[in-house]
Amino acid sequence: MKQISISLDDNSKEKIVEALKRYSPNEIGGILIGNKVSEDYIIVNDVSISNESGLFNFASFIRDTVKAQKLLNEHYKNSTGFYVGEWHSHPSFSLNPSGKDIITMKGIIQDKNYNASFAILIIVKLNLEKELESKGFLFHKEIKEYICLE
Repeated sequence: MKQISISLDDNSKEKIVEALKRYSPNEIGGILIGNKVSEDYIIVNDVSISNESGLFNFASFIRDTVKAQKLLNEHYKNSTGFYVGEWHSHPSFSLNPSGKDIITMKGIIQDKNYNASFAILIIVKLNLEKELESKGFLFHKEIKEYICLE
């Protein structure tokens, strides 16, 4: 499988950094919305912040699908992006997917409601200088585990 690169635009980075500052030391996350710039490069131009249910703690959060779906529908309607995947923070853990993260992402690409052959997971945290650190992972129907992204 070809190597894929992904980046967050400034708007998406700003939304994530603000969420990390606001909800730290708890985990927080949401969906990624973006566009293919080329066959092997995706840029994320918007993210949802799953804060509406208040169901989060230092090691987990629950994404409320209503808010995420509303944002996604807006992008579909305006042709400004499509579902790319998920993001969430690991404020107290490494930026590698947990066993639960892997199960969740594999479930997404197998769920007919998502209609996705792939999904990207970006795990984030703020470093000691309050700068964003992130790692991306590609989950695809044709691969057994996942691929680390550039």
